[in-house]
Amino acid sequence: MNTQSLYKTEVSIKGGSNAHLSSADRKIDLELRLPEALGGPGGATNAEQLFAAAFAACLSSAISAAAAEGPLKMPTSPEITAEVELGRADTGAYHMGVRLNVSLPGMPADEAERLVTRAREIWPWHSPESVTLTIEN
Repeated sequence: MNTQSLYKTEVSIKGGSNAHLSSADRKIDLELRLPEALGGPGGATNAEQLFAAAFAACLSSAISAAAAEGPLKMPTSPEITAEVELGRADTGAYHMGVRLNVSLPGMPADEAERLVTRAREIWPWHSPESVTLTIEN
């Protein structure tokens, strides 16, 4: 499969769990703090919140793209809520669970189901093999 690049962005973080995060264009420029529930100081956004926001925003875009293909129309006030839960297995490994709640008011249930199904087919995060992780020292 050949893929054409449509958009590329860059975000950097400096400082570990309590850090500063910024995008290359500075549209994102914020402090990150480990949540109090994880032993951190809290008082700022955290990585899990950003992960949830990214998942919800990406799925929202996929739903819009699916609707643009037709014949189903995008509802006027779609809402996606992402719940992210960080857990730890008895092996010591961390695990992240994501639950996405999609509300498409005014759309019949069968149409909403078809639209979300199509969105999941074209959504880049739906397929684990579409995510590449590179670690540089």
